[in-house]
Amino acid sequence: MAKYSGIKVNRTIILAYAISGMTAGLAGALLAGKIGSCYLAMGDTYQFQSIAAVAIGGTSMLGGKGNYLGTVAGALTITILLGILVALNLPYGVQTMAYGLIVLVSVVISVTRSQKL
Repeated sequence: MAKYSGIKVNRTIILAYAISGMTAGLAGALLAGKIGSCYLAMGDTYQFQSIAAVAIGGTSMLGGKGNYLGTVAGALTITILLGILVALNLPYGVQTMAYGLIVLVSVVISVTRSQKL
């Protein structure tokens, strides 16, 4: 559909991947600087937190509808939740279960909202 409105689709896709790769590389360099070492799976612990932040922010896991402000709000919520869980001295497994529960509730709310529309 975008092709018919004059948008150069292939160039846009390549540019999106290039920007994504550049920002991922920058994030990896910053994380390596923070940790002080590099290893293959050093960003794996942040994957689930990222998904939870996007889900809390209101982005639909089924269709990709969402906005930036919601994602930023979700990231702030996850940061506050992480601070609370660490302050309660809960183990990492309990933190992961809390993130999973949050993602599950967010997906259920998203599906319920999309069925009503």
